Amino acid sequence: GLKLNPQEHLRPIMGLTNEDVDDNLLKKLIAKELKIEEEAIINYDLELFDIQKGNLGGLNDEFIVSKGIDNKSMVHSSYEALLNSQETESTRLIALFDNEEVGSSTTNGGNSSFIKDILIRLSTSKNGSVEDYYRAVANSFFVSADGAHAAHPNYAGKFDPQNKVYLDKGPVIKINSNTNYASTAESSAVFEIACQKAGVSFQKFVNRSDIRGGGTIGSMIATNIGMRTVDVGNAMIAMHSVREICSVMDHFYMTKALTEFLNY
Repeated sequence: GLKLNPQEHLRPIMGLTNEDVDDNLLKKLIAKELKIEEEAIINYDLELFDIQKGNLGGLNDEFIVSKGIDNKSMVHSSYEALLNSQETESTRLIALFDNEEVGSSTTNGGNSSFIKDILIRLSTSKNGSVEDYYRAVANSFFVSADGAHAAHPNYAGKFDPQNKVYLDKGPVIKINSNTNYASTAESSAVFEIACQKAGVSFQKFVNRSDIRGGGTIGSMIATNIGMRTVDVGNAMIAMHSVREICSVMDHFYMTKALTEFLNY
């Protein structure tokens, strides 16, 4: 089958030039764009991304087709849920992390101390104590929202026959016996109740027994903080490709479910 070697097959093509392709060429381009001297550029980061805008597709515009659905779609749903949730006595927050796809082991990634530090500072503000933080963690739930693999007609053999999930069927609760996902019977039940109250159907996903699933920050949060965590996400196909596909209605369903969860 097709096997892509990152070094041999994924080298970017920027254009045609007779100049040497090195840092100096890139610095010239940056300096020209920013209208500054090349000497003013100390360092830079280089990232490649698709500049084509996302769009709707399908016979009835039922698909969202775009780059970055995993995981910017969950960022949007979480943000909308926080804005639309009701005022309660409990503290509600969303955490949006960088670097998840490259391991999260950065100063601001999901495996860093960042979220724990923020929670401690919130709990100890206004004369609170560290004990208040531990009590708050014990009484809290965390929803780790990330993309889920929908059954793909071109790769039917990659899925367990009894545990397929589909586009347009609602949020997916992700389960793994090796705890690549942090969902437990208890945390899953909490999210299921939120879906039921929101009038939203849900699905459950389990990998094939011989295929290791991709992890999320859910297990990192559960481990580093000790908070009950459930891993969920919307089903999509072509995950991590330059044009991912998900369902318009699933995005609506997930936003409703997360809003209801924050209303607890």
